Amino acid sequence: MKPPLEIAAHSNSDSRSFLDASYRSLLRSYILSPSQTTYNSPNPNHQHSSKPLIDFLSSPRIKHVDLDYIDDQSGTTLLHEAAKRRDLSLLELAIRAGADVFVRDRKGRAVYDASGTGKDDQVRVFLRQCKLLLKLPNFTQLICFSHEP
Repeated sequence: MKPPLEIAAHSNSDSRSFLDASYRSLLRSYILSPSQTTYNSPNPNHQHSSKPLIDFLSSPRIKHVDLDYIDDQSGTTLLHEAAKRRDLSLLELAIRAGADVFVRDRKGRAVYDASGTGKDDQVRVFLRQCKLLLKLPNFTQLICFSHEP
């Protein structure tokens, strides 16, 4: 069986299908990579596992990708995985790119439930701030949150 990127690249489908296949492949790689559970760790393994996704999310074409896609095997979204790994940089970038903070995984869990820690956890606080801002009327641009200790 051919990988999704190869299928999309060699088919006559539009570029949106290729972008979706690329995103799904990067998400699957991120999910399968070893989990790092530290806040914005300078650990080279952590940077390596999220670097391709960060580059992809930084692309102007990201607006054409369904960032709320639920992975077929794990049943989670990018936001769920980033929250579980406490990757605030990836969370912020994904939300800025259009990922929905209200998305639920296959089991119906919210993103903030994926962090698996108490209510004072940095990930939960960050996501709560995003939710509050997104509920404001006439709110069109996500403000840069400071998540430095």
